[in-house]
Amino acid sequence: MTDPYGRLLWISDGLPGSTHDLKAARHHDVLLATARAGLYLYVDKGYVGGEGDTLLVPYQGRNLPDHHKESNRAHAVTRAHGERGFAVLKTWKILSRFRGCPRQAGTVARTILTLEHAFHE
Repeated sequence: MTDPYGRLLWISDGLPGSTHDLKAARHHDVLLATARAGLYLYVDKGYVGGEGDTLLVPYQGRNLPDHHKESNRAHAVTRAHGERGFAVLKTWKILSRFRGCPRQAGTVARTILTLEHAFHE
């Protein structure tokens, strides 16, 4: 999870690679915590079917009306900031070379999160 500026805020424990993002969010109570805090999550189209008004999902389909296309463009611009956090993780070569259990990857990623915060203070 990142803040609106793309800074990493939180990294969960790893789950098996076949776990869908929405299922992982439910597993880690991300949706519940977001709803309780009164926040919104800008997510991709893979989150269609998420609970309540917490998830902001772009419109889907072809031949969308212009106002839906414009909304999707604004959504993509907002999400682009969040994608920066994932790009930061990808710069750490240890993750591209990691060959352990997915549940251990979360520990490595959270270590990177700690180091990123230490470097930028």
